[in-house]
Amino acid sequence: MRIGIDIDNTIVNTRESVFKYKRKSKFKKYKGYYLDWPKEAQEEFLMTYVEQIHLNATVKEYAKDAIDQLKKMGNEIVLITYRNNNFSNQSEKNTIQYLQQHHIYYDEILFGAFDKGRICQEKKIDLLIDDSLVNIESAVKAGIKVLVYPMFYNKNTSYPRADNWKEVVKYIQNFDQ
Repeated sequence: MRIGIDIDNTIVNTRESVFKYKRKSKFKKYKGYYLDWPKEAQEEFLMTYVEQIHLNATVKEYAKDAIDQLKKMGNEIVLITYRNNNFSNQSEKNTIQYLQQHHIYYDEILFGAFDKGRICQEKKIDLLIDDSLVNIESAVKAGIKVLVYPMFYNKNTSYPRADNWKEVVKYIQNFDQ
């Protein structure tokens, strides 16, 4: 099976890293997550901190071990991320470096995935694991099976959901049964 996996807030704790840099900056005056800020503030924040946010985010508990286990089960691991070089010409390079440093296995990585449903369809992904309901719904519309990775903003969904990486593995073990 080809499994597509999102990076931010699915494999790594990007949200926590964003808040860490927000607290240290002039952007602390804004409420909530950067996606809720005025467009100009979002862009300035990312231009200033995106490299540090990505390089210093922690890996979610059991994510590395679960991905290794999924690979051992014979699955192909395709990382599908919105990350791109728009705010830093080093973003893609830094992402690959981060994954290597943390020994996160993947067979393929796709950057700039703005329409994950279309990309999953083109890349023949069987299952997408993502925290974003926008991406989940896009994949469902494209006929791709999905698994929601938990975040507070996706609790009220009828799509299949795993509450942690151990549950992701169990779900995939039972996927075809």
